[in-house]
Amino acid sequence: MPRRLRHSAAFALWVVALLAAPLGLSGQERVFVSGAVTCADCVIAMDTVLTLGGLDAEGSEVVSYSTEVVIDSRGRILVTDRDFPEIFVFDSDGRLLRTVGRRGEGPGEYQRISHVNAGPRYIHVFEYHTGRTVLDLDFGFVRRDRFAGQFQQSYVMESDEVVLMGNIRSAESAGHLLHLIGPSGDIRSYGADESTVYRGNVGSAVVTGSADTLWSLDRRSTDIYRWEVLPRPRIAEIWDRTVDEWEGHDHSASAWPRPTVVDVMRDEYGLWIAWNAPDPNRPPGGGVLINTEPHQTLFDGWVDLVDPSTGETIARYHGDDSLIGVVRGAGYLIAYHEREAGVPYIHLLDPRLTGGLARRQ
Repeated sequence: MPRRLRHSAAFALWVVALLAAPLGLSGQERVFVSGAVTCADCVIAMDTVLTLGGLDAEGSEVVSYSTEVVIDSRGRILVTDRDFPEIFVFDSDGRLLRTVGRRGEGPGEYQRISHVNAGPRYIHVFEYHTGRTVLDLDFGFVRRDRFAGQFQQSYVMESDEVVLMGNIRSAESAGHLLHLIGPSGDIRSYGADESTVYRGNVGSAVVTGSADTLWSLDRRSTDIYRWEVLPRPRIAEIWDRTVDEWEGHDHSASAWPRPTVVDVMRDEYGLWIAWNAPDPNRPPGGGVLINTEPHQTLFDGWVDLVDPSTGETIARYHGDDSLIGVVRGAGYLIAYHEREAGVPYIHLLDPRLTGGLARRQ
């Protein structure tokens, strides 16, 4: 089921480099990039791979607009939601196999799961403001690593090293953008400018990668940070993108709904950046609508396919349903839709490029 992009042994060299050298921002270069589509006849098609949810479907209670999904190395679909202290485990056809975990503070127990990710050997369970629990592939407890930070997304490398973007509130990590957490729980943090180290909050961010490069985005901006990982890890460029469809909305702190970057992933086509913007046909009103109206009446889903070498936008997709993330461990996006008096569904979508560049590949 997953179309996994495999990574090379260069990741191991990157880990060594990260542990050996501090990282500053002094080498970064800001490059202004138009967000206009460069391939006029390129079209992004979305194929529905699987739908979860519905009135009578077993395990459908975990489906909401805050659902997180990962496919592990055994092909199981692991679904979590912040309102449940459990991992819901489905097979590739969407049948519920079991749940893992329960509410509590002991090994394998959780208070509020933010998301789950999976590597070749381990399953990584992240909680809000608490840290990470590591499970083996049989869901056996391995270890718990406690640290203060709120992370809704992570990136797992082939070494089971985990990359987090955001803020860990400790003397060693606060103010840094990037955090590398090893399977044994060691944390290394990078990305603060050593000349003006900021010991405060770092905005929530998302990250994806390849064998020798990482790309990260702040959820509040369409700018892309390109990290070179060899020979010395550093932010090499910031692609300052101007996307008219994004800029045309109110971005003030009091505005709701407002545009937000949801997630990012990389595959053979390039970087897929999922973001939401207010539905132009949404009913008037404030933030209370999120509790009374279907989510798709508030947001439209957008996807930019970006050239990972230049930051230019190859193609753009616009749909009525909001996007809530990517399926980690697979090359899928997650769309959310409410039907039948508020009954929620999520659709796992396989994006592909048609026409134009796709014909020439």
